[in-house]
Amino acid sequence: MLRALRRRGWVLLATIAVTTACAYAVASGTGATYTAESTAVVAASPNSLLTPDQADTLATTYAVLLPKDTAVLRTVATRLGTSVSQVKDRISVFNTTGTALIAIDYKGTNAADSVTGATAALDAIAGPHPVSRNIIPGSVGAVQAPTQASVSRGVITIVTLGAILGLALGLLLMLIWERVDPRIDRPEDLSQEIGSPTSPVGAISG
Repeated sequence: MLRALRRRGWVLLATIAVTTACAYAVASGTGATYTAESTAVVAASPNSLLTPDQADTLATTYAVLLPKDTAVLRTVATRLGTSVSQVKDRISVFNTTGTALIAIDYKGTNAADSVTGATAALDAIAGPHPVSRNIIPGSVGAVQAPTQASVSRGVITIVTLGAILGLALGLLLMLIWERVDPRIDRPEDLSQEIGSPTSPVGAISG
């Protein structure tokens, strides 16, 4: 491996440089991503008739169900003036293990749409008039609606992945070239190839 690095290390460096540059170009062209998050809780109270353990279990179920609930998706789409399929691609729902909390993330092309989407989803399940028939009435309460969205370009992550890909690809190309190249650089390799002792020219006396 060290010999291959000495002879063809430039292949590795060139591959890393190319893949990193390509990754940077892709990351720069994708634009920023805005994400807003709202929080709800499955209530364990006399009104909801749920025990704490049941609330935790139900929160997990709701987290899986809500991104597929057509009524919720349609409500958010109407609020944003977009399609249900677009909302389905941009909304994510999570449940923290061991809790009854539900986090609803909405990713938009701008901060306003992200906040509106996350708020609309929260209203659809925990507002005055919940729209989903799959949620037990009164079982979900609103904890926090978003007031702002976080922004991320993901440039660092994509460029890092590009560099890692370049490293792996460069090593592979370098090793393949090393195996198929018939050139011999060391006297011991020549000796092994021809079955006879060899000496470097510099070691031969005049």
